[in-house]
Amino acid sequence: MSEESLINKCEGFEISRFLSTNYPESTKSEIVNATIRECVDVLDKKGKDYNDPDETFSEIKAIVRSLGVSPKVILMVYLYKHLSAIFKWCRDENLESEPVSSRLTDAINYLILMNVYRVLYEEEKGSGGC
Repeated sequence: MSEESLINKCEGFEISRFLSTNYPESTKSEIVNATIRECVDVLDKKGKDYNDPDETFSEIKAIVRSLGVSPKVILMVYLYKHLSAIFKWCRDENLESEPVSSRLTDAINYLILMNVYRVLYEEEKGSGGC
């Protein structure tokens, strides 16, 4: 199958634009840096809404106490909510409540929070399990 016929078969996605447009690597770096800054800004803002400034993961700890579920599971559920919307966007379906940019930022932040949890609570113990 020729590249052109493959492109024609892929409806709903601008494959031809993707394949025919080139950007310098510096453009990617600028977007990465802007994304990281946005993630930090959102983490700071939302962290003030959800957490006690003197206790890391205070909201997650409250949920653990209430439900008796692992903090990793709670973080994964929060991440999954955003991944589910991102999957919908990948299928070219409309997102109703938030733009995909917000979902991507939140998903990245939940991965960061999972790593913070890992470093603070598991790395010192050498634990990899639940």
